[in-house]
Amino acid sequence: MAALPGALAKAVTADLPPSIRGWQPLVRPKKKVILTTAPFVEPGFEKKGAQLCWYRILNFRTPMPIDGDLVLKCTAEGIVSFAGWADTQHPWQILNQKLPESALLFDVERFMPDVHISIRGSKEARTVKLWRQTHGNAFEKSESPDVGMALWERGHWVLNALVEAAIAALARIHGENSALVKAVRRAWAIYYRDRSRRADNLRNRFMQFWQWCVVNEVGVREVPAEYMFEPTMLAYTFEVLPWVPTTADWCKEVEAVDAAQPWRNCWVDAPSEHPYNTTFVPCNPDSKLFVPEGMTEAEVGRAVVVNPELADTDISPQWTTMVGAWH
Repeated sequence: MAALPGALAKAVTADLPPSIRGWQPLVRPKKKVILTTAPFVEPGFEKKGAQLCWYRILNFRTPMPIDGDLVLKCTAEGIVSFAGWADTQHPWQILNQKLPESALLFDVERFMPDVHISIRGSKEARTVKLWRQTHGNAFEKSESPDVGMALWERGHWVLNALVEAAIAALARIHGENSALVKAVRRAWAIYYRDRSRRADNLRNRFMQFWQWCVVNEVGVREVPAEYMFEPTMLAYTFEVLPWVPTTADWCKEVEAVDAAQPWRNCWVDAPSEHPYNTTFVPCNPDSKLFVPEGMTEAEVGRAVVVNPELADTDISPQWTTMVGAWH
C-alpha cells in the first residue's frame, strides 16, 4: 500500500489508550477509501480537541483483521430475526432507546417531534432532518425510517462471502435442494438485498451531509465540521466493521460482541470512553457530556479519563470544576 497522507496516517496509527474492555490492533483503511475520504479526515474543525476527537473515532472504527479460524454459522430463523429491525427487541431498537432525545452539537428542539423540514431548507434544518432519521423517525416521503438501522449495520457487517461459504457447507451435508438450505439461502438473499439498498441510501445522505461540513469550492462551510461526530447519532465512518457470527442466534451473539467492543455501537453502553467525552468536552466548557438514557451526568462524568494526548493548555479550567461536582 502507498504511504498514507500525514493526517490520515496519524488518524489510523496512533496508539490507543486502554479502555475498560481493552482493545485490539487496528489496520489501515483500504487505499481506495483513503483516496475518496481524505478531505474528511481533517475537515477544518474550529474548536479545541475536535480534530483529536475525530482521529480517535476513526482509529477505533477502522476494521480489524478477521480471525481466519472463525466459522460462520447461520439458520434461516437467525437471519430473519437479525433482519427484523422493526421488532422492538431487535438489538438496534434496544440501542436506539438509549440514545438521547436531543442532540448536543446542534439544536433540534424547534423541529421536534415532526415539524416539516423541506429538502430545500437550510443546511442546519436538513442536518436535523437527517438526525431524526438516524433515530428511526420518518415523518415525510423524503425521510427513511431505516437510516439508523443502516448505521448500526455498518458496525456489525456480516460478510457475504462467509455466509455463502456457510450455506455451501450446509448444502454439502443436507443437499442443495433441501428445504433447510433453500430457506437459509432465501433468508440471506432478502437480507442482503435490503442491506445493500439501505447502505446505498445511507451513503448518499451522509456524503451530502459531510460535504456541508467542509469548506466548499466557493470557500463556504455550510454547517460546523464538529457536527460530523455528534454523539447522539451513530457515527458514519469510512469503512464497515466486519463481524463473524459463530452461533445461529445472531441477535443474542451481537450483545456479547458489543460488550467487548463498545465502539461498534459508538460507546452508547460505555459513554465514559467516547472520544467526545474524553477529548472534546474537557476542552469546551459550553459542551454537555454525552449521557445515554438511563444514566446520569455524574455517573458518566466520574468515569471519564481525559485523553492524555491533550495539552494542558487545551483543557478548560471549568472541566476541573465539573469533575469536582461529580465527585
